[in-house]
Amino acid sequence: MSTTPAPGRTVADLRVGETGTVDRIVGGGALRRRLLELGVLRGARIRVVRVAPMGDPIELELRGASLSIRHYDAHSIRLVKGDASAPSVGRGPDEAKATS
Repeated sequence: MSTTPAPGRTVADLRVGETGTVDRIVGGGALRRRLLELGVLRGARIRVVRVAPMGDPIELELRGASLSIRHYDAHSIRLVKGDASAPSVGRGPDEAKATS
């Protein structure tokens, strides 16, 4: 019988435009310290801005700043369960101007 909890959703699971709320950083060492220094703290909202063609790196928006991390490192950032929102499906400012 395994007592290891099932892995939760991570930043690596988000698609472009989706957002999530940081629950915790898994692991330790230099990566954990660096992510904390960059503002990846519990409760922070993260949005995936874009992903490179080969999937690495991932550009994130965090607290109004851009942050690019490796896909492998994105697996270390766990999100709050059930908290991921899809991209908004509304008319953007450019579309509104074009139809006016």
